[in-house]
Amino acid sequence: MSSNLNITEQLKFFIQHKQYLKMLQFCENVEFDGNMRGKHEGTFFYQCFLLAYILHDDLRNNARFLWKRLDGGTQNALRPVWQICVHMWKREYGLVYKVIKNPQTPWPQDLMPVIHDVMQFYRTKMLQLVQRAYDNIDVKTISEYLALSEKELDQFAQGQGWKIEDGLVYPTRGTLKEPSQAESFKLLRELTDRTLFLELD
Repeated sequence: MSSNLNITEQLKFFIQHKQYLKMLQFCENVEFDGNMRGKHEGTFFYQCFLLAYILHDDLRNNARFLWKRLDGGTQNALRPVWQICVHMWKREYGLVYKVIKNPQTPWPQDLMPVIHDVMQFYRTKMLQLVQRAYDNIDVKTISEYLALSEKELDQFAQGQGWKIEDGLVYPTRGTLKEPSQAESFKLLRELTDRTLFLELD
């Protein structure tokens, strides 16, 4: 019991200080040690583990294989986190945000800072993708990419120096103001370069 408590408190420390790479390495070591001793951790541990893989762009391999290693009960408890992974793979941009922001999703309070950072991280990468890929893009599409209402998008565009005209947004390359926490994360590879063959149970 004390071992579980120590692991949980250590994860909370990593979350509090946004040390997500250390959290990922810690989770990998704990799982390896647990497998060697026939011992497995609880739901909060695996939520942190899977979210850390998301934040470090390791969906294709380690996140997917972690999911396959979990028993059915743990998978059910982690279903909302897994849905985020699946929607990212399928490029279902609006659904990524919908899962994260769903008021009926039972996110533990101690996990909320990570959930917030996942959303900000994903939004930042979508912004980068828009700036690189589009000379102009319709308001509805970019609102879905960024999970912003049209009013929020108008305010955001003004802050970025983007022009909105006749239902189209004209992104200005090189003006993106990244959130500070992005410096702690490994940048996502281009979403458009991904070819993912899903093997979902």
